[in-house]
Amino acid sequence: MRLGGSIRNGWLGGRVRSRSRPGTWHSVEVRIRRLRSGEVILVGRCDCEAFSKGHMVCWHMLHLTNVFIRNRHKLIKGFEVSIN
Repeated sequence: MRLGGSIRNGWLGGRVRSRSRPGTWHSVEVRIRRLRSGEVILVGRCDCEAFSKGHMVCWHMLHLTNVFIRNRHKLIKGFEVSIN
């Protein structure tokens, strides 16, 4: 994933490399919501075939989310960002 992504209005955005097609990058946007019950909801979109044809959460969306979660303290250091 390119760390040139962004966080806007609660949405994560970035480009994630395709695992099956060398040299191909997918545009991904994801929003992570935590419910009071403790459950987490992942909403977003990707320009890959799995999402555009099947409308299902794809590997690219999960990867962007995982990279953000693992690095969130580094990425938002110095910003006043609220993560729900």
